[in-house]
Amino acid sequence: MSSLDGYLPIPDQETYSEEDISNYYQQRLEERILKAKKDFDTPLKPLESREDIISSYDEKKYPMYDLVSQRIIGYHSLESVLKSYDDQVLRQKELFEKRGQFNPEKIINSFKWDYEYELERKSNIPEVFLSRIDKRLLALHYIPESIYQEIDEFIKKARNEVLITDTMNKDCLQVEIPALIKENFISPRVEIIAMNQEGDHLSFLFFFPGIVKAGFTAYREISFQEVSILNREDGLPFNVEFHRLKNYPESVKVLYYEIYPCLKGYETHLLFENKNSKLLELVFTFKDYKIELNY
Repeated sequence: MSSLDGYLPIPDQETYSEEDISNYYQQRLEERILKAKKDFDTPLKPLESREDIISSYDEKKYPMYDLVSQRIIGYHSLESVLKSYDDQVLRQKELFEKRGQFNPEKIINSFKWDYEYELERKSNIPEVFLSRIDKRLLALHYIPESIYQEIDEFIKKARNEVLITDTMNKDCLQVEIPALIKENFISPRVEIIAMNQEGDHLSFLFFFPGIVKAGFTAYREISFQEVSILNREDGLPFNVEFHRLKNYPESVKVLYYEIYPCLKGYETHLLFENKNSKLLELVFTFKDYKIELNY
């Protein structure tokens, strides 16, 4: 997955008029409303079933962390995990039953806010291309076709030059990568503030811009267990204390990532761009992972 994820190519034009932008805006808004309506009418479901949790329970999958140090201070018992699961199922059922009527005005207002925010936000598109793209299009996640192709080639070239090739697909097995990893591993809109390693435990702290207004924390943590780092370049924000979030000058954004199943679990290739437009690489394997949706 690259930093082009979420962007769509559109026909090249010398300039884009207010009417053009308005049409593209309406197109994106209609897509957002349709998706929101579908989600609104779909009952919430846990990612795992109760039976799956019982059959695969391993306390190491459910560590408890100290909020300040982020160190493991214990593990959740099966009973506590099941209680949390049952509470979640009940809450989801209650929320769905009390959801009321679908209100497209909320989506319209939210989309307007997101668009205005995106106009000001620094895109994750490589710096060299930003000045050539109308900000109004970028805010709607559209890129003119010719520039889109240039960016795609740029990322492919950077990936081939930077990523380690002799480990690609090493010991890979023909198994499916869990959907949870595919959907939540990294968003192309994310900034990585901190990477902390303690033994074979590796944690990333992410900042997701623009989601606070929706009622969610802007920070999310993903931690990996049984990690072996194959390559790590200088300049990545390692060993930044998670609770010191007022300033994070070393944050990096994701340009590209790939995940391969392998004998050690999963092999992960990450390509970042720092605030000085330098490309940085991190390659590691991991056995298990945990995603904290509300850090």
